[in-house]
Amino acid sequence: MDPLSAGADEARKNLELIGAQTAKSHTGDEIFNDFMNAFRANDSERAWVINSDTREIVSGIWLPYQLTRRIIEARSRGDDRETDELVRAITFIGDLEKSRNADFFVSELAADYARTGRADEVATAQKAFDKGLASIRSKDIAASISEFKTSRTMFAAAGLDTERLFADFWVAQMLTDAGRISESDKILTRISGRCTRRGFRWLRMASARWSANNRIFEKRLFENYRRCRSCRTNRQRAFRFGVYLEIGGRAE
Repeated sequence: MDPLSAGADEARKNLELIGAQTAKSHTGDEIFNDFMNAFRANDSERAWVINSDTREIVSGIWLPYQLTRRIIEARSRGDDRETDELVRAITFIGDLEKSRNADFFVSELAADYARTGRADEVATAQKAFDKGLASIRSKDIAASISEFKTSRTMFAAAGLDTERLFADFWVAQMLTDAGRISESDKILTRISGRCTRRGFRWLRMASARWSANNRIFEKRLFENYRRCRSCRTNRQRAFRFGVYLEIGGRAE
């Protein structure tokens, strides 16, 4: 793995804001079942602890991620009872996030899934997003960018603006891995403005942190360019020069 991609992986881990022991010792199904037991018992404190300790997204344990997938699966089966319970469960998380974190993202995500009737389209968009996550795990940067862009377009077409915005954030992250810093910055600026207007506190802060990471990666790329003259082969020189120009640099 190249140093830039390795640095981006580390930055992504820092953004997860998870309870590491919970993530390592529990499966997604176990976390889901624990949360649903707390939700059914109307145990806000227990539900909040579970939600707060399981915010990892790449591995798929984040509760809103799990709930949205299960909502679409239940709706596709025509199981109205399960769909209703799952929508109420994610709405419960949204209400907790609003009251305790002043964050409206999950609340609006829940509202999007409560009203969508386009289960097949949403399922296809979710699959593309999930392929993007799988490509991160397999270190296939180009594939992850492609899949996240596809999911972004599909979510937008299905009317799920929260999911479209979230997919956009993952496009920005992977563009950093690819050394395309200026493209990543443009997306992050767009996301930040929308999050500020809509009260998406966590996503706004995550975007700000990733933008700060971009400045670190930008410096690394510039240093690569500065070392061009010491590269042993023309191929190495071309690569480092090309990567530097990708972030908007200029040759001396």
